[in-house]
Amino acid sequence: MQIDDNNSANLYALDPATGKTVWQKKRTARESWASPIIVISGDREMVVLAENPTATAYDVSTGAVILSAKCLSGEVAPSPAYAGGTIIVANERAKLSAISLASGRVAWSREDDLPNVASPLATEDFVVTADSSGVVNCYEIGTGRKLWTHEFDESFYPSPILAAGRILRNGQRRHDAYLPGIQGVRLRR
Repeated sequence: MQIDDNNSANLYALDPATGKTVWQKKRTARESWASPIIVISGDREMVVLAENPTATAYDVSTGAVILSAKCLSGEVAPSPAYAGGTIIVANERAKLSAISLASGRVAWSREDDLPNVASPLATEDFVVTADSSGVVNCYEIGTGRKLWTHEFDESFYPSPILAAGRILRNGQRRHDAYLPGIQGVRLRR
């Protein structure tokens, strides 16, 4: 459990049976609005936080830092995403960054049309971002090469999701609609 405020930043692991604290990690990061995610890679389980100024993966059992990459700034709201050995983080006025779990380093980053609320969507092949002005981008997860951009008349605050190979959104005026205007976009290879 991540608990941040203006004075401190803490990460807690709780025993689900008893609710007792297993470990607590004081963090030097500034407060974050992003929700942590759990990443399982091989036999390693991690909790990943997007926080200012880092994206950090902690060992679920011990709280030890597995990796930490300085790539964020500001009040971080988008949660991290994970696919194919790559942690994806983004925040307005910072960068969209792909962090290799193998090396612990930023593999690539981009600085255009960054989300300020919506979390990125990651698949084995692609990363999709949506910003509050209605701009949606799709990148190759391995290289960061931008595949397409589409501008919508509506803003994007909820995070895009993937279902049955299609990107879905929960918009301001309609719910669970396929992204209109994007025809023939393959999300699987």
